[in-house]
Amino acid sequence: MDYAGHAGLGMESKERLIDRLKEIRLLKNRAAELALRSVPRSAFLPQGFEPFGDCDVPVPCREGDASRFVPSPKLTALLLEALDLAENQRVAVIDSRGGYVAAAVGTAMGGRGSVTAVELDLKEEENVLDNLERAHISSAVEVMGIHAFLAESSRYSRVLLLTRDLLPRDITKQVSDLGFILGRGGPEGLALVRAVRSGDQLLEILFGDVRLLGPMAGPRGHEAFSDIDVSKVLGMEDIISHVWTEKFTTEKEASIAEVVRETVAGGVLDVHGQKAGSDGKLGALRAFQMAYLLQSMGYLEDAEDLYKASIAFEPSAEAHTFIGWRLSFDGRYEEAIDQCKHAIEIDPAFGNPYNDIGAYLIEMGRLDEAEGWLNKALEARRYCCPCYAHCNLGRVYLMKGRREHAKREFEKALSINPGYDLARELNERFCAGLDYFG
Repeated sequence: MDYAGHAGLGMESKERLIDRLKEIRLLKNRAAELALRSVPRSAFLPQGFEPFGDCDVPVPCREGDASRFVPSPKLTALLLEALDLAENQRVAVIDSRGGYVAAAVGTAMGGRGSVTAVELDLKEEENVLDNLERAHISSAVEVMGIHAFLAESSRYSRVLLLTRDLLPRDITKQVSDLGFILGRGGPEGLALVRAVRSGDQLLEILFGDVRLLGPMAGPRGHEAFSDIDVSKVLGMEDIISHVWTEKFTTEKEASIAEVVRETVAGGVLDVHGQKAGSDGKLGALRAFQMAYLLQSMGYLEDAEDLYKASIAFEPSAEAHTFIGWRLSFDGRYEEAIDQCKHAIEIDPAFGNPYNDIGAYLIEMGRLDEAEGWLNKALEARRYCCPCYAHCNLGRVYLMKGRREHAKREFEKALSINPGYDLARELNERFCAGLDYFG
């Protein structure tokens, strides 16, 4: 595949991603923006993982190995900012994560310095060389092994240390005086640390609670200044990577993983322990789970890209339904309904899209139509959460004045899921004789 102009979900997706990074004031210089725009991240991902190219999530460097990740575009932009690149610098990237980070640094340098990807084993050196060649940017980056790097007599003004197998003090001699080593550090690794060489000493500067400051990318003469919460960017990178390792550190992460398992049970995304990459289904499932996680945290645009990536791996009723759910947050109910109808075409047994269409029709005031779709949801063979359809049907009956029918539906919803807050609230309001407002 020719990756020169390839993007995981197309150039439109990449432009949306860059716009989002600008909105959060992370892309603060034109060189970093050029690097993210020009380097095809898909070329540096394992074969078959290309749909993740322009999704703002970390992706394993190798299929079946979730110990090292190609960083998200967001983290890559942060690293470019923290390196404080300038002309004529010599920069080394130790463990360049498939070559992507070194390629981004080299592109940001624009040929006005040198960039070396330093890899820890021969197999990874070969992988990086292949990836750079596929991306048509091999001339921007030199590749060498760690032993050759440690034996060099010349010095680097910047070293980006992405491996945990080395410490800054291990490579002090490879750094020029007043140059620095950049890596993760601080409490729980949620900070970036600049280890500045001064003589034979390394002086550490922590960027975490202290923010990185710099000019934003923008029209000439209209630069603004802002700050970036480094710890939040690094923390999100870790949280999302847990989807790949399936080692969750919070109750919310584990709860979302369980909801996803229940939702996909019996459908095309129910992989039943298939090997990574089989028919693209594992990639589709991982994309779907990361999308659900990000949507639950309010990152709607990133979630939408991942739902689309899931479909690119393997079309599923689940991904189409949840794209619709994401669109509904913007009041785009007709588009959401179209996505649900695509879901039904793929898997008529899946109950969620019927319920969701009913919910959107309620919002649009089309109660008779909503009632029919909600009843179809309750008839669906594969529906893990019928409490939602019962509650929505109760809403329809209340709005139609069929109060006893409404009460019965709320009670059914609560019998299935006693912790369903909306059904409990509506039932309590009904029993207290209070008005119902939509």
